[in-house]
Amino acid sequence: MIDNEELYREWRKWEASSSVVEERQPSERFGELMIDIADNLLKSPKFSRYPIEDREEMRSEAVYKMLKNLHNVDGAKRKSMFSYFTLCAQCAYLTYLRKKYRRMQV
Repeated sequence: MIDNEELYREWRKWEASSSVVEERQPSERFGELMIDIADNLLKSPKFSRYPIEDREEMRSEAVYKMLKNLHNVDGAKRKSMFSYFTLCAQCAYLTYLRKKYRRMQV
């Protein structure tokens, strides 16, 4: 289970790592939390029926999008960090599936 407070602490560490956003590096634990969020969302009935290959691609895309959007997180809304990253993952999944099926139709 992912603790929202731990997620917030890891985000604060990332934010404090450098004053320049491009130089900030997330910790390994922060990456593990992102992977856990992506994996848990893939277990939902909405996404569990897709082939393993697609789910692996979706997971990679979701983790990439979550890490890419770290700078958009509002630290004042620390209670909703988990929901923000879950929404990022869900949007990444839907975007991946939309692109895949659009290519299949062409």
